[in-house]
Amino acid sequence: MPLAIKIIIPLVIVAIIATIAIIKINQKENAPTNTGGEYPLAITSVNLEAIKNYGIPTVIDFGSDDCIPCKQMAPVLSTLNADLQGKAAVQFMYVWKYADGVQDFPVQTIPTQVFFDANGEAFMPSDELAKEIEFL
Repeated sequence: MPLAIKIIIPLVIVAIIATIAIIKINQKENAPTNTGGEYPLAITSVNLEAIKNYGIPTVIDFGSDDCIPCKQMAPVLSTLNADLQGKAAVQFMYVWKYADGVQDFPVQTIPTQVFFDANGEAFMPSDELAKEIEFL
């Protein structure tokens, strides 16, 4: 698979999820907001209870500083984290420094993104969406 496709697919997935999150939040009249401060971009562990308590969609990017696609996604994640505060949580975990925090997730290659809905449930694309993603 060409490098460009390996880079474009994660960016498209992040853009789709961010768009879905924004649309759903705007549809809710009383959407939950973050009253406990900002959601940090860099995390050292994943606390599923905390994600459930966020009450907003969350994406966690598992990557590293020495992975080229990860480096290319870093400014996108940083921008999304800043722009979506209180609407969605965008977070990054450095897999080589915090290997214990990755063991409960399906990370086989980096970057890997794991998406959670506002209830803290892992996002699973519909069969139709999964087929569309395969052809990108």
